[in-house]
Amino acid sequence: MLHASFVVQVVMIGLLAVSVVSWSMIFGKVFGLKRVRTLNDSFEREFWSGKNLAELNQAAGAKHTSAPMERIFASGMREFLKLRERRARRRGAARRRAPRDARQLPARARRHRRQPRLPRLGGFGEPVRRVCSAPCGASCMRSSACPTCSR
Repeated sequence: MLHASFVVQVVMIGLLAVSVVSWSMIFGKVFGLKRVRTLNDSFEREFWSGKNLAELNQAAGAKHTSAPMERIFASGMREFLKLRERRARRRGAARRRAPRDARQLPARARRHRRQPRLPRLGGFGEPVRRVCSAPCGASCMRSSACPTCSR
């Protein structure tokens, strides 16, 4: 290398510098991934130990450097708490409406009593006709027109 021309020496020094930089980046990534894996394992052990989820969530929020798995847990817990709060608000609103719904219940029940409970065929709205047990085998609706059913 000492007997090479100036251009070759510059290229060789440049390649050496790029090689050192790339190897330092490779080792930095390897050590960083090892640190992340250790943090994730630590959080996972703590999570599966049966610790209270609220405590885990508070601990995750208090740490300035946390494992990626811990940040995902904290984000999911925040969304869960928002959803639970929304449901509680809806339940409270439903309880405030309950007396009004209770007054409407008898009206609904009366409507259902007025409507005949005949089975429907194929959803077309035509009631299924039952075959009468009369010797003629007539198809009737158990009405007074049939001599056997009117008894």
